[in-house]
Order: sequence, then structure tokens, then C-alpha cells
Amino acid sequence: MLAATLIALACLPAAVDDLEEIEASWEDAKDAEDRIEVLDRASALYRTAPADSGVTEFVLSALMSRHEHEVRIHAATLLGAGFDADIAIEWLLGGIDDATDEVDELAVEVAEINRKLKREVDSKNPNFAVLMELLSEELSAIERTKGVDDLRVAIGQALARRRDDRCATGIGELLPDVLHREESLDLVDVLLGYGTQPAVGAVVSTFEGIDGLRDRRKDTRKRLAKEKAKPKPPYYSGNATEWRKSERTRLKKRLDDFDEQTEELEKRLVTIAKRASAFAKANGLQKAPRNARKTTWGGWWERNREQLPESLQGS
Repeated sequence: MLAATLIALACLPAAVDDLEEIEASWEDAKDAEDRIEVLDRASALYRTAPADSGVTEFVLSALMSRHEHEVRIHAATLLGAGFDADIAIEWLLGGIDDATDEVDELAVEVAEINRKLKREVDSKNPNFAVLMELLSEELSAIERTKGVDDLRVAIGQALARRRDDRCATGIGELLPDVLHREESLDLVDVLLGYGTQPAVGAVVSTFEGIDGLRDRRKDTRKRLAKEKAKPKPPYYSGNATEWRKSERTRLKKRLDDFDEQTEELEKRLVTIAKRASAFAKANGLQKAPRNARKTTWGGWWERNREQLPESLQGS
């Protein structure tokens, strides 16, 4: 007994020293690849380190940082696969709120960039250098928005690896924001697999909010359809006619891509409706709609929700 205690005590400083080395490596990391490697080392250390060694807090801080999105995605994935469940779930839920705030910030940033672009394009003598800088900023913001989109999916997938009522709430909160992604179907399957009122209710809520989503996409399409061709930049080697043709092609492709995404979204909603309908049949509930309309699902849910358990503890 004494020997085992001494061995255990001898191991404690090593765990702290390892964490100090990991933290130092994090500070020295030059890029996302370096930071991901450090996170993997922290995850390996967690399996042997004492619970209060600070390793968990280190990974949590990476999730909530504003480092590269692939780093934060990796942190979310690690939290879904290991670490204390209560702490991991709590911080993953916090990651949802943080991602939402970041999306809002980026939307404001993109709107301001577009305002400046329009002012520059509409001026009598557009400054080419200013235009290029603004376009570069716009591309950067769009790329960061995609990164947040990937992060949201990763958080949903991490929560899906746990079986907890709080995960159902978090995934349900995320679902409307990731419906445009194929991974949303996997999250729907997780919610239906929970089979609780909050989980299935989150799937039904998808249909209740669909009218607003459709209206927003219609507004976006109108804005895209009104977008004008940009003026021919000085660096363009072709003539004005060739430039106008290339701009028409670009704008048409952008609109066609948006329409294709809308069509895929509608197909995905029908798939979700069919899966929810299959869930109802398999669980002895009343026949459910197989379409993605708010009115039909709202009535069905009111008639059937009480037949499902309120939590996983009661299922």
C-alpha cells in the first residue's frame, strides 16, 4: 500500500510538468497544425493525469478561443470523445452560443465591407487598390463564416456522442442553423434516437420555423438577382465586352448555385419529415405527416407529445 501511494505521488509532478510543456508548446505554435498536435498531446495526458491537473481546462480554452476554426473543431471533437461528461457538455453548449455571436459579428463585418465596396464602385473614379483590399477582406470574412459553419456541425457531432438531455437541447438549438448541411440528417437521427419530448420536439420545431427560413432565402435570392456587374479592373487584359460577359457568367453561376442549394434544402426537409414519420410509426404514435409543412406537424405534435418520455431518465 505504502509503495503504491509513493508511486502515485511521484507521478503527480510529472503530470504538471507535462502540462507546463504542453502550454509552452501551445504558446510557441506557429499554425493550426502545430496547435492540433498540442491538443492531441493534451488529450493523451488527460488519460493519465489527475482530474484537477488543468488538462481539461486547457482543451476547453482552445474550444472557446478565436484561433483557427480547424483548431476549435478539433477541440470540440476531443471533448465529444473524452473528458468529464458534465464539464464537456457544458462547454460544448457554451460553444454554440459563442459560434452564434461570431456569426452575428461576421454578418455585421460583411455588411460593412459591402457598403464600402458599393460606395467605391459607384464613385466616379474607383480606386483599384481599395477595391482589391475590400474584396480580399470580403473573401476572408466569407471563409471565416464557413469555418464557423464547420464548427457548429462539429459541436453538434460532439454532443451526439453523449447521451444526455442537455445534448438533445443543444443539438436542437443547432439544427436550424445547419439544415443546409448533409450532416444535419445525422443530427436528426440522433434526436429521434433519444425519443424524448425535447429531442423529438426539436425535430418538429424545424418545420415550425421553416417558413421564416424560406422567406429569408427568398430575400437573399432577390438581393443576389439585383447584384450588378463590377467595373472592369485595370489589370484585366481583355476588352470591356469580354469583361461584361465574364461578369454575367459569374453572377448567373452564383444565382444558379444558390437555387441548387435551396433545392437541396427542400429535399433534405422532406427526408427529415419521412424519418420523423417512420419514428412515429415505429413507436406506436399516430400517423405522422410526410411533408415539411408547419401546420400539419404542429397539430400532430400536440396530439402525440405526451406519449413520449420527458427525459432520457424516464425512457
